[in-house]
Amino acid sequence: MQQNKMIIFSALGEKSFTKEQLERLKTRCNATFYESLEPLDKETFIKTASGFDIVSVTRRTIKDIDREIIDGLKGLKHLIIYSTGYEWVDLDYLNEKNILLSNLPNYCTQAVAEHTVGLVLMFAARLHLAMDHARGMIPKGVSLRGFELKDKTAGIIGFGRIGKRVSELLTPFGMKLLYYDIKKKESAVVRFTPFEDLLKNSDYILLLANKVRNAPPILTEKELSIVKKDCFIINTARADHVDHVAMIKAVKEKRVYGYAVDDILPEVLNDKTIEPGRIVMTAHTAWYTTEALIRGAEDWVNCMTAASCGQPINLIREWGD
Repeated sequence: MQQNKMIIFSALGEKSFTKEQLERLKTRCNATFYESLEPLDKETFIKTASGFDIVSVTRRTIKDIDREIIDGLKGLKHLIIYSTGYEWVDLDYLNEKNILLSNLPNYCTQAVAEHTVGLVLMFAARLHLAMDHARGMIPKGVSLRGFELKDKTAGIIGFGRIGKRVSELLTPFGMKLLYYDIKKKESAVVRFTPFEDLLKNSDYILLLANKVRNAPPILTEKELSIVKKDCFIINTARADHVDHVAMIKAVKEKRVYGYAVDDILPEVLNDKTIEPGRIVMTAHTAWYTTEALIRGAEDWVNCMTAASCGQPINLIREWGD
């Protein structure tokens, strides 16, 4: 039986893998390696990847896989992405064309959960402001007084793998934990709460939901108008879950005490009137740990070898899988 042809796009080509992983890929897959440190334009990506049965790719290589790209990848049977979120891929069109999609659902769960809890602690203890104060970077009048987490309420929006792990990490602090998800799930320690009730009653609102392709923001002016006064909002999922014009306005009006997002926002960088410490950006680093990188590479190799053997894993057919 003829083996499926596979192309693997990664930052360093073959050097992206350990010696053992590379040996597995070369012996179990009919693989071609393509080094791509910078994003490729559509034309180059289509030209390079067309004709392969399996295309394995990181988001560093291509930022969005739309209908035009999918139509251009002649012979494509299976797309494997080095990513947990997959809103940057037109899943509906892949399904329409009977093309499989696999992702890496688990590799950065712990990293993102710990990053989220770190931001909760940062806001509570004012750690970011204390550092800036020590370095003389903020006015002396900026308060460094913090807040204890015990008896505060954390509302988790999106109760998947990361949301559940965050709830486990926050439990020892004595917080009251709520969650909202489009699918009601069983939990012994976290109570399902209607969306608006969660917004109205949470001291910390944690955005951890999957991003659905082309979906509108979860938090807009409407939602921010009903949040509990002086709440903190932490977004370690996707930046466009939030209308940031509305968020900046809510922060300036002191309806939201602080906002943290795991991204870089030009609208924040260009606004010099935002008070120090009110908005924190962590430049899409929540996933970026040594352990997550090791797990990610191994999970990716396992995904590729399984696909090559005709026994694909981590298949996605609908949102919420």
